[in-house]
Amino acid sequence: MAENCKAGSTGPGGSPLDRNAAGPFGSGMRISWGRWGPWFEAAFGRFRLRLHLLTPVAIGAVAWSSGSLLGRYLMLLSSLVLHEAGHVIAALRLGSRTAEMELWPAFGRAWVGRLHDRREGWIAVAGPAVNLVLAGGLCAAGGRLDLHLGSADWLDFLFTVNLGMGLGNLLPVAPLDGGRALSAWRR
Repeated sequence: MAENCKAGSTGPGGSPLDRNAAGPFGSGMRISWGRWGPWFEAAFGRFRLRLHLLTPVAIGAVAWSSGSLLGRYLMLLSSLVLHEAGHVIAALRLGSRTAEMELWPAFGRAWVGRLHDRREGWIAVAGPAVNLVLAGGLCAAGGRLDLHLGSADWLDFLFTVNLGMGLGNLLPVAPLDGGRALSAWRR
């Protein structure tokens, strides 16, 4: 889900949105403590990634409980990363000065500099569009539309995750991406 902030304002955890961690060429990595606990942060120019440190703990817990659950969790997490990356890439391409991706164990959020026009709608639908394109590609790769939701087939699972994430986020209800797009396009 894409969140909009004014450039220079604070992002999640109270940290400045357009601040980069110190390092060569405007990039760097560090561990920080935010409002919701410990974070791993990596900054690359105008983009910053924040990973909540409970995410690797969740991966470890799922791996310990069952190997097949680990695979499904990693597929879900990778679909989430690609969804949020869609927001970030669209924001930077459409003129946002800054972008930040925040990943939690079960959800993510993209923070982008406010554009104050209809471009915010395109940023909002970019994440679900990535999921729907992935679902279409997986459907074509599988050569079928027969979904076996309880099946161990990873292709069906990944298709279902991406289709659900794409369509679910397009619902025209705030704070989902569809609600944000509708709000931006009504201006």
